[in-house]
Amino acid sequence: MDMSIIRDVFASVLEAAEILACRDDSLCQKIRETLPKLAVPKIGPEGELLEYGEAFEEFDIHHRHLSHLYGVYPGAEITPEKTPELFRAAEVALRRRGDASTGWAMGWRFVLWTRFHNGNHACQVFRSFLRPVDPDMQHIEVNGGGIYPNCFDAHPPFQIDGNFGITAGISEMFVQSHKRTEKGEVMLELYPALPDNWTEGCFKGIRAQGGIRVNLEWNRDSLNASLLASSNQTIAVVFPKRTLIVKMKKGVEEKVSQPFS
Repeated sequence: MDMSIIRDVFASVLEAAEILACRDDSLCQKIRETLPKLAVPKIGPEGELLEYGEAFEEFDIHHRHLSHLYGVYPGAEITPEKTPELFRAAEVALRRRGDASTGWAMGWRFVLWTRFHNGNHACQVFRSFLRPVDPDMQHIEVNGGGIYPNCFDAHPPFQIDGNFGITAGISEMFVQSHKRTEKGEVMLELYPALPDNWTEGCFKGIRAQGGIRVNLEWNRDSLNASLLASSNQTIAVVFPKRTLIVKMKKGVEEKVSQPFS
């Protein structure tokens, strides 16, 4: 996780340097020299992404923590396009950890399944999270999950980041924008993890990377979206079964759609 966070920070600094046209300063040069020296993620004997630099014997396979999956979420280092083998290994690691958990670890599991484009599995975690817990209980089982009657995440006394993680996951079911095309354009993925039984609904006001505001409405016939950008730019709009290259103009609404199935 430490290496993933460092690479994340370094990438952001270099990107900012490009924008500010100071790519040749001494800090950027040190970062470029250091990046190849950082330890890279490794795959274990079970095909899983390793938590550490070597395959130690696991004391608790179903532990709550998912630190080694930072590169999938909230990071964007591990994707099916850039690192397909690591992406598959990360999913293996998540399956081995299991769904049962509490607190922020429940939210993290939920949003990770959306990054793996598995809305049905994400829904299973969501249902576990929504299991009511008696507020008078002094303790709950570590693998209990659940929420209190006031909707606080039930990890004694409670963990608000569990609630935040769940809401982040719901957004990621419908809009993901953490990837870029080879030209550096925003890849706006729409409905990437829509569960099979969510056959109609709407979602308004999601803000995607690139300063793009997204409104969605879907039914059994079609998946629809209206997009509004805060600057002129070209983006790749990625539906589950089609990709469109859209030239956005600042303040001009663009509408796109695809059949539901």
